Amino acid sequence: MKLPKVSGGLNYRSGMNMSRDEKDGITPSECASVTVINGKVCLNLPLGFGRYCLDVPRSIPDGTILRGCGDICWKSGLFGVQFPAGACGIVTAPGIGEVARGCVGDC
Repeated sequence: MKLPKVSGGLNYRSGMNMSRDEKDGITPSECASVTVINGKVCLNLPLGFGRYCLDVPRSIPDGTILRGCGDICWKSGLFGVQFPAGACGIVTAPGIGEVARGCVGDC
């Protein structure tokens, strides 16, 4: 499943989120500033998916502040009840765009 590209400021919520009536989907979640440390950025993903670190390109130096967003992947369960099945992190840089992306769970 391909993730939607997310844009906007901190604590961004988008109209791109999928309705609960759809079978499966990804709900864009909140975004925050993240700092590159040792060539990585770490995101605290929502709904208990925990801390998730992503490698960024070597051309982005340590100390650079980027934008990280955590997204929840939803699946349909028994009787059509939606449940969080995984989470994804997307990191963007001003003037560059997306620099890292990764998922945990079933996305």
